Amino acid sequence: MKLIYDARLIALQYTGLGRYTASLLRALLDSSLHSDLDIEVLLDRACDLKSMHYLALQPYIQRGVCRVQVIDAPPISFRQHLVIARWVNRCGADHYFYPHFDVPLGINVPTSFVVHDLIPLLVDGYVQKFDFAKKLYFKQMLRHNVATAERCYAVSETTRRDILDVTGERWADKIEVAYEGPVLSTVRQENTIAINQSRPYLFYIGDRRPHKNMRRIIDLFILLRDRHGYPGKLVLAGSKQNYDFDLDAYIAKREDIDVLGNVSDADLLDLYASTDALLFLSEYEGFGLPVVEAARFNRKMVLSDGGSLPEIAPPNACVISRNLPLEVAATQVALYLADPVKHDLFEYTRRYSWEQSVAKIFPYAIQEA
Repeated sequence: MKLIYDARLIALQYTGLGRYTASLLRALLDSSLHSDLDIEVLLDRACDLKSMHYLALQPYIQRGVCRVQVIDAPPISFRQHLVIARWVNRCGADHYFYPHFDVPLGINVPTSFVVHDLIPLLVDGYVQKFDFAKKLYFKQMLRHNVATAERCYAVSETTRRDILDVTGERWADKIEVAYEGPVLSTVRQENTIAINQSRPYLFYIGDRRPHKNMRRIIDLFILLRDRHGYPGKLVLAGSKQNYDFDLDAYIAKREDIDVLGNVSDADLLDLYASTDALLFLSEYEGFGLPVVEAARFNRKMVLSDGGSLPEIAPPNACVISRNLPLEVAATQVALYLADPVKHDLFEYTRRYSWEQSVAKIFPYAIQEA
């Protein structure tokens, strides 16, 4: 069986889409080492050959587990609708897989694709420019692809319900859930920043888009410090680009908040491993990868009830309503942080693995020993 795995999104190597595409692909290649599956990996010509995801492919290519085809069509572009289908349709593939919602138009072979979230449609202010046109494109592409593809995979039950709200219940049998797995390697690497692990801290990782509720995170931390005696810091990692408010000006005089910006995977692992708790208070999440990553270290976490977060919250999480007054939320969180009980999340983390994702999305790749 010949499968085309469209991996052009690995060009966006540090994004969630890039990491998802690469992690699922590696798990697929590992699962099919002894099968008859013929895998062609499709990349964009502009892909950085020194990127971590491309370099990780090299051992598989050298062993003949897959082949790479390069085409001039950037991911998430208008050009892909003009180029990809012609190439796919004439190469004799049995199946085409695309890890995003905007499947290139005109593909005539059985197709499956992934929807990560419906944030552009559900979160006000997420789309900054050409709001109406982009939302219309998203909605129409989603409806078209669910109707014409063989299978659509959602990364959570929440995302699946949101898809059906847009496309209609008649497509329910075509939409399945395949959870994500962790993307950070636990193999020890050299750290690039000094992390003071002796001082307690609360941790946020992500960007500053409006739906991430950064102001609420900061205000909650300030209440924990000023009214409930929390002795530690707040550490923020991720993109420093501001959107709806100037975060840097908002915290300019606070010495108890560290802004790290983007950090290496090695540093990120240490930040997860040593934090008192993850703070993740989004208005909406299609999955919520930091929750799974923090759970690998049995960390406490304070989550909102936005989107899929209650669905994937581990049993030791503190889930607070987005509508809960901040003072009340701070009291609940302070009690939660003070609780000395620790939880072993081993069984929880077993629910989220790329091997299980592969078994769901590519059942034909799994061969019995």
